[in-house]
Amino acid sequence: EAALGDWSVIARIGSTGKGGDVTTFRDHFSVQEYRPASFEVRVRPERSSYTLGQDVKVAIEGNYLYGAPLSGAKAHVTVQRRDHLASFKGYEEFAFTDYNALEDLGMYWAHEGERSYTSEVASEEITLDKSGKGTMKFAARDPKDEIKTAQDLLVEATITDSTNQTRSAQTVVVAHRGPLYLGLKSEEWVPTVGKPFGVKVVALDEEGRPKKAEGVLTVAVRTYKCGYTQPSSSNAYSTYRCDKEERQLDKQKVSIGETPTRIEVTPKESGTLLLTLTANDGKGHDVVTSQT
Repeated sequence: EAALGDWSVIARIGSTGKGGDVTTFRDHFSVQEYRPASFEVRVRPERSSYTLGQDVKVAIEGNYLYGAPLSGAKAHVTVQRRDHLASFKGYEEFAFTDYNALEDLGMYWAHEGERSYTSEVASEEITLDKSGKGTMKFAARDPKDEIKTAQDLLVEATITDSTNQTRSAQTVVVAHRGPLYLGLKSEEWVPTVGKPFGVKVVALDEEGRPKKAEGVLTVAVRTYKCGYTQPSSSNAYSTYRCDKEERQLDKQKVSIGETPTRIEVTPKESGTLLLTLTANDGKGHDVVTSQT
């Protein structure tokens, strides 16, 4: 029931008496008349998945809720990309991502599925035709040849109508790096030095169908050497730091069948074990999956 317009709010905390310490907080907001949405936006990719190197085609559509198209409306379309954390039905317990590499890049939160980091792929403003439709085309390419994993392509279209009302819609398109995914699952999270434990590996195509592959499983150990550094001068302070050290413990060839293959690993040292499975996808790319 508040009046329309700009509002401000002020809060004071503390003693208002003589010599009192008062902290003041301010904020503002607007109260506007409610206006229901008058149109909808749809974003539809031509296909749900592509392969890096292919061109992606996305249809943009705007329609008033009473059925008429938003002919001539402007649509601002942006495309962002992020690493695709693959998961396949029936193999939910397997890792299909090079998690150790993500952690080395500082993206340790990737284990929990967090992928808030994105890179821009394309941005374009298109005009919808008489039917309220338009098309966005962009390349799912890696111009610097830096992409090592499949990518999520996040497409968002924002349409503004003649009354300056805006509506947005989003979709996600997967761009596979190749026709092979490697899965890795440790049967123990806290193995014992000198005692073997099982590691299961699997190979799937981009649709999640099992396939045969020849790979290499590498086992390394990560330890940390911590201590105080010597000050560089008499006026400097020593600092406490930890340096990471990694050593390879084992490396073995693996023939992966069409069912999960079990491999025994015996840790020779204590520390954080790094399991890395590598294979060639037949298209010139090395596929890497890892976990600790």
